[in-house]
Amino acid sequence: MNGGRTVSTGFGLLLDKPPGASSHDLVDFVRYALRGYKVGHAGTLDPFATGLLLVLVGDATKAMPFVVGHDKRYVATVVLGAATDTGDPTGTVVDARPVPDRVWQGLSEVVAGLVGTLHLRPPAYAAVKVGGVAAHVRARRGESVPLEARPMEIHDAELLRVDPARCEADLALHVGAGTYVRSLAEHLGERLGVPAHTASLRRVAIGRHTVDDPRTVGPWVVEARGRDRRGKPRVRVRPCGLEGADRDRLAEHLVARAVSLDELLDLPVVDLPDADVGRLARGQPAELPAWGAQEPAPPKGGNVLVRQGPGGRGAGRIVARWGPEGASEGARGGRLEPVRLLVRPA
Repeated sequence: MNGGRTVSTGFGLLLDKPPGASSHDLVDFVRYALRGYKVGHAGTLDPFATGLLLVLVGDATKAMPFVVGHDKRYVATVVLGAATDTGDPTGTVVDARPVPDRVWQGLSEVVAGLVGTLHLRPPAYAAVKVGGVAAHVRARRGESVPLEARPMEIHDAELLRVDPARCEADLALHVGAGTYVRSLAEHLGERLGVPAHTASLRRVAIGRHTVDDPRTVGPWVVEARGRDRRGKPRVRVRPCGLEGADRDRLAEHLVARAVSLDELLDLPVVDLPDADVGRLARGQPAELPAWGAQEPAPPKGGNVLVRQGPGGRGAGRIVARWGPEGASEGARGGRLEPVRLLVRPA
């Protein structure tokens, strides 16, 4: 890859995932185009879903623990009156009942009442691992999938549109990491006294990154390639207009849309001299004399991104924790304890 320090040390990509392709299919494409660089994604999307997939490349994969926790925003269409075994349109209907008129009349208030911390079970057909095996794999084998309820944070829920004739309701959702919209849709149905499932789902934002960012890669051509040995559909994905492009052209297309490691993390930034960055890189603490007048200090114990040199012009990138025991809340200075070395200082 070319493109300077930001690209050579790792970067992110914003992909607008199309329906019919898995998150893994898009990761495989990026890995192919960039010739074997380590690649991962920060939060899967189901094959039926569309929208923002955040992919990390190279050294940026080391930042995964600090990216996967970002809030997510979705637009979802929920069908009331029918539940499926998968919680989405790909499954078999297992319960169907008429929707009373009263449900539509009070729907907006019930949707708004979803805000808060809910304890919900992930769907049986989910990527979450059970005994080292994805729950959806076990479910498709016909195995019972014992998933425990877990806290899911709903920051905001708004009713956008209703279509009683089609039994549909469109929702705008702002949720915490680890929230399953399919579980939320089923829970909404329980509150309304009717079965429900998620008919369509589009992720529009991850943290401050949005699917309408001009750097977002998409739309895509999805080409069916039969099935693998387990009977799973195989697809080939390519950006529209680049179906026949060679790997160099595909890599150029991706690198031109790179999101820097600094931007990916969305953490308070501290630029330190080479000596201090080197100390952190060796696992030793460093002193932070004071935060700049325009920079609010993070909460005590909060993470910051340490960059090497003025303006972060050096290669070094380290996630550090500010304010160990003994530092007062809101103090202008303090100590930095290394948490994760992302890029070694030059």
